Amino acid sequence: MANHIRWTVNYGRIRVYFIEEGTELEIHDYRLSDNRFTGYIAEHGNDVEFSLYHVSSPNWNSYRWGYDAWYDDYYWSRETRGLAADKPVRRIGK
Repeated sequence: MANHIRWTVNYGRIRVYFIEEGTELEIHDYRLSDNRFTGYIAEHGNDVEFSLYHVSSPNWNSYRWGYDAWYDDYYWSRETRGLAADKPVRRIGK
């Protein structure tokens, strides 16, 4: 299932807001390595431990990485056929 989310990191805690559901959860005491992401998810006062394992990676060679300008947002876009408007763009910042 896909969800639109808004997330922030503050003092080592990741807050994830699920837009359609209007709910929020928090990830804390997490650890990230090359092959594993572990930690706790807090929702409505309950902590649930999680452990995710890396099993595959996308082909990063099909992505262009770069900066729009000196102090502009960081972006990536996937190389696809068709119009530029068809390319997904992710902006971080501002």
